[in-house]
Amino acid sequence: MPKDKDFKRLVRGRMAKTGASYTAARSQLRPREIPGPKPGGKNAETAAAARLLAHLGVRAPHTREPFSEEMLFGVGGGIGLAYFVFEYKDFTSFYIGGQINPFVQKADFLETIFKRLGVPYKASQTTSESAPEKQLRAVLEAGDLALVVVDKVEIAFYGLPREFSGMVPHTVAVRLEGTEPVVFDLAPDPFPISWKDLARARGRIRSAKNRMLAAEAPRAPIDLARAVTEGIRETCRGMVQPPMPNCGITAPA
Repeated sequence: MPKDKDFKRLVRGRMAKTGASYTAARSQLRPREIPGPKPGGKNAETAAAARLLAHLGVRAPHTREPFSEEMLFGVGGGIGLAYFVFEYKDFTSFYIGGQINPFVQKADFLETIFKRLGVPYKASQTTSESAPEKQLRAVLEAGDLALVVVDKVEIAFYGLPREFSGMVPHTVAVRLEGTEPVVFDLAPDPFPISWKDLARARGRIRSAKNRMLAAEAPRAPIDLARAVTEGIRETCRGMVQPPMPNCGITAPA
């Protein structure tokens, strides 16, 4: 999504004059990047959201520092509870989950965070074979970050069993280094990935196939008090008035 249009016009002018790539021209005009959050992370979605907000220059109004994961987790709906037993022919599985409120409310956790903070965003998802990479390249080549959902099993160094492929969604932030993507997850440093491997990992999670979220800096000040209040209300509602009997404090023990 476009942001800081005047600056991007200057970058493209420098590209035309010098023949430099977008990334090189951008670094010449704005050599100092906006400080990001602390290296690494605790939760995949909040870590990715914190990195994207820092990249956009969005600061927490009460500290003037990058948003913490804890704050974003609360704004998104906070902790929840789900209890499920799945009985199959060959085995029975037992599941206890948290961060369940947005799911049972039919809302996306990341979209809820950006919406409550008043940060303009665009989320996309497609089953197309060619469109996902084209869309992602357009965002990254403009100097932006994008959040995408990958199958953790398809990223080899995680070492997860192949039989879990398609069942382990993992949100990461992606940017360009030169012409190739690099991925930020919960580790202190990003890791490089080929376009081919990234496409395969993005296409494996059926419920979030090729999902991408891009954002731009808000034009109005963030109303953090309102965002926090809404997050607390949703947390309480999800715990004491869950729409499903297997969720919240009423779930069977």
